Amino acid sequence: MSALMNLLKKSQEVAKNARGNRGSDLQKMQPGENYVRIILNKDDPDNIPFSHKYGIHYAKTKGEDGKDVYSAHLCFQHTHDKPCEMCEMVMEAKAKYKGNKAMEKVIDDMRASPRMAVVGMWSQKEDFSDTDKTSLIDMPVSVFDDLMDAIMQDMNDEIGEPLSREKGYAYQITRTGSGLDTDYKVKPMRKNKTAVPAKFWDNQPSLEQFVNQTDPTKLMATSKMIARATGIALPASMGSSAGALPTPTGKAAASLPGMSITGVDDSTAEASLLDKEVEYAKETVFEPEEKEVKEVKEAPASEPAAEPENEDLDDIYAQLNALSM
Repeated sequence: MSALMNLLKKSQEVAKNARGNRGSDLQKMQPGENYVRIILNKDDPDNIPFSHKYGIHYAKTKGEDGKDVYSAHLCFQHTHDKPCEMCEMVMEAKAKYKGNKAMEKVIDDMRASPRMAVVGMWSQKEDFSDTDKTSLIDMPVSVFDDLMDAIMQDMNDEIGEPLSREKGYAYQITRTGSGLDTDYKVKPMRKNKTAVPAKFWDNQPSLEQFVNQTDPTKLMATSKMIARATGIALPASMGSSAGALPTPTGKAAASLPGMSITGVDDSTAEASLLDKEVEYAKETVFEPEEKEVKEVKEAPASEPAAEPENEDLDDIYAQLNALSM
């Protein structure tokens, strides 16, 4: 078995493991036709991965002035298979509010889902005429799995070399429906074999920077927002580093003075991830009924609960939940 085939199998195995666990800017799959051309690592195409699993926890609350304050952080469990305090809080809240439909919705919006980030060219045009850069492409684990199956089938049957820089080709991923009825179909575009231009091959986003970005302040801010919305105390492991919630400016927490957006160089493409993801999340808003908010207020709290109007957590994750289907 070739080294490249081994790399494909390893990538697929990572996706399968991520499925059991539940984004450079992440390029989202759009309704209709999406064209994806995977770009192998320019330094070591046969061995360095072109994809990585990840997950993101989101939180939203109201500031003292009534404006929305957002925060987000990568999930350690879904990104690195490591213990995640935010996952622990979400699971505890899920058990506590079992049967409370409004709170179950709020909690589900804070739960990280497993996704895949893939290095490649993306377009809704078959000839990629509007593509200006290589991106990290976000896709559900199931779609990534279908894509890997299609690529390996072509390679095993010697139909083509889809990952070749010189003779490779793209795959059409058609997205239809929405929500629970979202469907994806993967189709090879073998007739469109072409070389990857140097500007795409030589300028690749860093998967390593993407998955290793971290910011202790944002981690604490996101965790405290989850605690405030659910009445679940912060894990003891976070107690010594507890910090204040972001200043209620109505902006993403990542834009606070002195805070790194992602823990990496702010001048890089990777640094804009969490701010971009928060912007996606702002597009859909869920306002729980007042009586349900009162239920949250009654929750115990070694982490003191905020005023009722500050405890609302809107539905900031509905769009990515739809994509994950």
